[in-house]
Amino acid sequence: MSGPRRSSPGPVRPESGMKANRLPEVRNGVGLQRTAGSAMKNPNLISSFRYAWAGMVYALAHEPHIWMILVIGALVLVLGYLLGIGLTEYAFIVFAVVLTVCAEMLNTAVEATIDLVSPRPHPLAKIAKDVAAGAVLVILMGDAIVGGLIFLPPILARW
Repeated sequence: MSGPRRSSPGPVRPESGMKANRLPEVRNGVGLQRTAGSAMKNPNLISSFRYAWAGMVYALAHEPHIWMILVIGALVLVLGYLLGIGLTEYAFIVFAVVLTVCAEMLNTAVEATIDLVSPRPHPLAKIAKDVAAGAVLVILMGDAIVGGLIFLPPILARW
């Protein structure tokens, strides 16, 4: 027989100094609970997809850079249509946009984690946030190179 069931902690409330778009801090002693009450260790595939979907919705709702990436990506696809690029070039553009959105989401996750574990300014927290943002910048520079390789030849051919 097992012992008495432990009740879960009450609702998690954000600290007074917490930013509005960041997740509230969870202090339940175990470290397996997320703010929405979902366990970090997913019991099944459907729950995994549900948590992943919630993460995408959160990122789209709270990260304006992701919307900028998607809008610019759509405009680049339209430009590709106007210039008559091939299917392979479209695949590279879609891959670049998806990679950039993923990097921005990972940057958001790193920042939220740092805010959770280091609520006060700390030099190592700054380094972690700067490096995560730098990774996004590296991908954006790669996107610019890919865009140049795809779009410069057809643009120059029209001149």
